[in-house]
Amino acid sequence: MDLFTISDIENLSGIKAHTLRIWEQRYNILRPQRRESKHRFYSNEDLKQILQIAQLNKAGYKISKIARLSAEQIREMASEKGLVVSLHENFINQLLQASKDFDEERFNKIFHAVYMHIGFERTVLHVFYPMLQRIGLYWMTDQTRPVQEHFASHMIIKKMMVAIHSLDVPPSGEVTVLFNPEGENHEIPLLFTHYLLKKNGKRSRLFGANVSLDAIEEYTRLQKVDKLHLHVITNFSNRSMDEMVEEILKRFTSQTIIVSGPQVQHINIRNPRLQLINSLDQLLDLCNTSIG
Repeated sequence: MDLFTISDIENLSGIKAHTLRIWEQRYNILRPQRRESKHRFYSNEDLKQILQIAQLNKAGYKISKIARLSAEQIREMASEKGLVVSLHENFINQLLQASKDFDEERFNKIFHAVYMHIGFERTVLHVFYPMLQRIGLYWMTDQTRPVQEHFASHMIIKKMMVAIHSLDVPPSGEVTVLFNPEGENHEIPLLFTHYLLKKNGKRSRLFGANVSLDAIEEYTRLQKVDKLHLHVITNFSNRSMDEMVEEILKRFTSQTIIVSGPQVQHINIRNPRLQLINSLDQLLDLCNTSIG
C-alpha cells in the first residue's frame, strides 16, 4: 500500500497541511492512520478522496456540505460535475503550477512525492512527458512564457542527471553513442534513453544536444562504437531528414544508426544499418524495459 505523509498530501493536492488538519478535526473528513511517533500517514485511497474533496470545494461546494457526504457520494458528485482527474493528471497540474511560479522548492517536494509513489520511469513517462507537452501547448496559445518552459525543463534535467549518476556503469558490451544533431536542443528524451540503457546494463556514451557530426566522427576514430543514436524533435537545418541520414550512413559505415523522435516520420530511406524508432513503446523495447 502506498503511504503518504501530510506533507506529501499537501504537495500533491495543493491543500495546506493546516487546512487538512482543520478539515479532519472540525468536519471529521478522513481518518488518517498514525505511526508510533503519532505522525499522520495516508493511503492511496485517502489521496484520491482528498483530491475529489478539493475539486468540489474549488467548484464552490462548502466543506461543511461535503463533510456530510459518504466517500461514494463524494466520488459520484465529482464524477457528475466532470471534476474527476487521474492521479497522474493531478501530479502534472501541481508541477505545472510550481513551474509557472518558478517555485523550485515546491517542484522538488512534489517530484519526491510522485517519485516515491510511482517510481522514476513512470514519473518520466506519465508525468514529465505529458507535462512538457502541455507547457508547449500553453506557450503556443500564450498561456505561459518560454522562460517557464525552460525552468521546467531545467528541473527535469536535474532529476534525470541524479538518476543517471546513481546507476553503476556496465563493465562490458556494445557501446551506443547518444546525441542530438546540430540545431536540436531537446535533451530530455536523450537523457531518458541514456538512463534506460544504463539501468538495463547497456553501455552508452551521452554527448548531449547540438553536437556536430565531426565531433562524433572524431570520437569513433578514438573509441570503439557499435551504435549511434540520435533524437530529433525539431529539424532546423537547411536539409531534409533523408539528406541528414544519408550523410550519417556514409560517414559512419560500421555502426548501426538509430533515429528516434517526431522527425522520424519524414525519413524515407531504408537501409539494413538504419533503425527507426517511431514511438515510446519501441524505445522501451530497444532498451529492454517494460513500464506499465
